[in-house]
Amino acid sequence: MKFKIDNSVIILISILGMDIIMYSWIVNLFFKKDPTIVAGIIAFFGAVIGGYLTWSGVRYSIEHQKAKDRLDRLPDILKKCWRINTNYIPFGTVLASEISNNIYTSNEEVESLISDFYDKTEEIATEIAIDVSPEMYHLIMRYYTLLTDFGAYVAKEKIDDFINELFDISINTMKMVEVFEDEYEKLAESLRVEV
Repeated sequence: MKFKIDNSVIILISILGMDIIMYSWIVNLFFKKDPTIVAGIIAFFGAVIGGYLTWSGVRYSIEHQKAKDRLDRLPDILKKCWRINTNYIPFGTVLASEISNNIYTSNEEVESLISDFYDKTEEIATEIAIDVSPEMYHLIMRYYTLLTDFGAYVAKEKIDDFINELFDISINTMKMVEVFEDEYEKLAESLRVEV
């Protein structure tokens, strides 16, 4: 992680510079360069500079450790994203394609498939999504809610909306994978770790 000089450093240096000039003038005016006063002022500025450098070092260390911890966690997150995208989301996209191509003879047949899929996978997929991120969890919850609402879409004759929603969720879960992969590459580069 590269150390960046932010505005607070520039402001601090400016304030300290002005203070040194101002205090030097005041000390010279009132105390005529008493060595004890000069030593006290030097010690004060040394303490302020030392405190700032310590604070900057601690802040840098904490940020670096957070980035390193995130980098260590991202491979597990990516594996779970891919697991969701390969084991659970394809059911919805295949179902949407088959519904739009009139593969099924009745809505009851589709509802039975959805019910079986839901019963076998919803709890596992939700647990995996929770470990990934709040966004993935909300997408998976939306996905399973949508699947269970199939009958309502049929009743309202909005099956096209159902199909579009399934494809939208599939696209959004893949976008999340891309976001995590990009984050992994950027963190690895900023920490100078070989990917």
